[in-house]
Amino acid sequence: MLQTDYNDYKIILDIGALFLTIGGVFVTFKTYFLSRRREMIYKDYEMRCKFIESGKYTEIQSKIEHEDQELENVLKLVDGSDDDPYAPGKLTKPQAVIHQQLDDYINYLDAVSLLIKNGNILTEDTAGMWDYYLRRVLEWEPLKNYVRYPPYGWDLVIAEAEKAAARQKARDMLRRKQR
Repeated sequence: MLQTDYNDYKIILDIGALFLTIGGVFVTFKTYFLSRRREMIYKDYEMRCKFIESGKYTEIQSKIEHEDQELENVLKLVDGSDDDPYAPGKLTKPQAVIHQQLDDYINYLDAVSLLIKNGNILTEDTAGMWDYYLRRVLEWEPLKNYVRYPPYGWDLVIAEAEKAAARQKARDMLRRKQR
């Protein structure tokens, strides 16, 4: 007959406790990462709603998409060649309104870029929405020059726009290979 003593049971209990601990740690990490992912999706959704549903950026986005002549004239006036683009008489009232809309728009994309950089919006989520808007910043030469002007400090927008352009190029190459 087999003889078991207390040490055999203790080893089995210790192994069981070890597996329970490892399982608990796994469940904790899994729960954390799922909730973090959910939080990122919500932040992305919230930013998209503010961007689209507010309608605040519709007019300036349309001007950028159509490479509007009026916007291009404003961009030429505030290209950084003067110290003060807001000097009296430099911009007419309608031009000042367009310039302010553009600055608000670029600042919003700057906030989105910061969220992407910090991992609060995942890169794979940006392809669904933000890549297009970020790419457009660099696709039109007058706007690209305006955004790249160093004192404006939109380095994050530029960096994310360049990444967005690279992702689009990779997607285009993949589509061509699949044909």
